[in-house]
Amino acid sequence: MIIIHCEQAALPNITHNFRLLFMRKVNTQPKYINRFLLLTLLVSLSSFWAKADVVYAIPLKGVEHQMGNLLEWRTAFEKNTHTFIVEKSTNGIDYLNAGTLSAAGSSIEGKKYRFLDIGVNDKKLHYRLKQIDNDGTSSFSQTIFVNKEQSNQFMVVAMGNTEANVSFDITIDALKNSTLEYTLKNKQGEVIFNNQQTIFSGLNDIQFDLKDETEGIYFVILRVGEEEEMLVINKIADSEKKSNFVNKSIKKGE
Repeated sequence: MIIIHCEQAALPNITHNFRLLFMRKVNTQPKYINRFLLLTLLVSLSSFWAKADVVYAIPLKGVEHQMGNLLEWRTAFEKNTHTFIVEKSTNGIDYLNAGTLSAAGSSIEGKKYRFLDIGVNDKKLHYRLKQIDNDGTSSFSQTIFVNKEQSNQFMVVAMGNTEANVSFDITIDALKNSTLEYTLKNKQGEVIFNNQQTIFSGLNDIQFDLKDETEGIYFVILRVGEEEEMLVINKIADSEKKSNFVNKSIKKGE
């Protein structure tokens, strides 16, 4: 057994010295606390303004349509955002780039985004957003699922920019030989023209001539038997103008 012996007279001195040391530390802290807090605040603000941020007012959601899956989301706030990449997967593990939209950059106002993934044949697809910042860093949204339940006699698998100037092109994939009826209406519902043509099993191209039409919103209605699809396009004067509505485009033979 080891016995440690201390003189009783020494204990008060040790306690007294410890108290003095502790009081010195406590008393000197107020001199630096304001500087420390100010420095911390400046560092925090610096990282805040440099960091990109997105606040979603409406998270990513998807709805099946006959011509494809329509994805929508809305932001309430964006800081230093650059790009939204829509990614999709059949197994939830391996994702492919389905399309890209330009982000607002910096905005305190709500901004709505839409993406149409056309020519979808998979029974179930996983979708997510990959948001790229101005500094190249990225983050992901939650993953959603869209199940295919509708059967199609024909599908729109590619189309031009929905903001068109001279013409609007559509590529249709038909399951069998049939007759396609297509109609162009203006915003008031008046028929601009109505036509029909034979489409064959596989890919078929259709072009709508818009050069003589006035600027504004038009509806393209496609019909095979009882199946009908409708597209909304905007005739504009400047063909370079972009919209926040994006669709996947493919070429024949893909």
